[in-house]
Amino acid sequence: MSVYGKIYEDLNATGVYDIKRKIVTTENDIEIIGDVKTGRLINDDTLYAAKMIWGEDSSKYSVIDRLYQAQIQLNQIFLFPSPEKCQEGLNKVAGVNEFDLEEDIKNFLWNNMEPRVVDTVEYVIKNRSNIIGVEDFKDLASYGIIYIATHGFDNMIACGPLYKDVATNFPDLYEMDPNDMYSKTSNLLGTWCFNEVEVIDRDKGESHLITVYCLTKNFFNRYPHDFSNSIIYLDACNSWTFINVSPFSSAKAYLGYTKPAANTWAREIAYYFFLYMIDGYTQPKDLFNWNERNYLADPTPLPQGPMSVQKAHETFSQVKETYTGKHKSANPDPKEYPDGDPCEPCNGCELKLGGQKLTEEDIYFPVPVNIIVHEE
Repeated sequence: MSVYGKIYEDLNATGVYDIKRKIVTTENDIEIIGDVKTGRLINDDTLYAAKMIWGEDSSKYSVIDRLYQAQIQLNQIFLFPSPEKCQEGLNKVAGVNEFDLEEDIKNFLWNNMEPRVVDTVEYVIKNRSNIIGVEDFKDLASYGIIYIATHGFDNMIACGPLYKDVATNFPDLYEMDPNDMYSKTSNLLGTWCFNEVEVIDRDKGESHLITVYCLTKNFFNRYPHDFSNSIIYLDACNSWTFINVSPFSSAKAYLGYTKPAANTWAREIAYYFFLYMIDGYTQPKDLFNWNERNYLADPTPLPQGPMSVQKAHETFSQVKETYTGKHKSANPDPKEYPDGDPCEPCNGCELKLGGQKLTEEDIYFPVPVNIIVHEE
């Protein structure tokens, strides 16, 4: 177990903080029960405050820094409900009562922590029909067009959220061998694990953690898929790395992102990609900032009719904005995320195209299609 894993276990045992989970859905197949809680968490300002009080070489600063790094490494939010609970948690991490602080020091530290409002939620599956599980990933090769929108990590993708009592009611959703659980320290060959994904609501200034079931690259290696006739679009952070993994490496065409991807760009470029293949070109305005959307230069010559995979992908690099003078294209992500923004790691994310047949033929949808979307 990593040092951060030990921090997590110690704090969890004290009950001084809450791990928050939320799933947002409109599906009638899921029942949601929850309430709202508030608290504060350690951030950069807290580290700076600790440095001012005790100095960067002090043991107290080291404890706060370790807890801050644990949040990052574990994708956890350690949400403390009060200054007293924060002090109790810091003492637990330190292993001694090092943080029995004077009132003014304790309050100064607390005032330099980040306030958060987070929903705690329980969710129960009422109907299996529309819920994705492990079994759905075992037979991917039977599809010609494979589009998966999910969360991605260094070497795994999220299969789906965890649901209450799922093992009893729907065992086929997550029926995996406990001995096959992935661990960075003890089982690098594991095929699955649990992870926490932080979802930030910019409008409300709220943060949510979703517990997800993840499948590693090893999982897909175990199933002898042949994707030589498939177009695969893995709409997930860091998904470009999967092109080097069997069986994805056999894909006729494969699309993925080079680094963490901002949802506001990633989901939209996926929409335009398939729109171009089905219906043809339209300006991809949603990929740009608001002030740039009326100042776009179209490709020359203007694409006509449904496009091939290659042409659809190429078109994004040919659409340029003329508002800023930088002539940014639609791919890579043209938006610029400032320092401290949750999407800062997404700067320069690119949708890349690879595959076994790109130089041999233009790849289109298998047959002409009509797509009907029903809105309820």
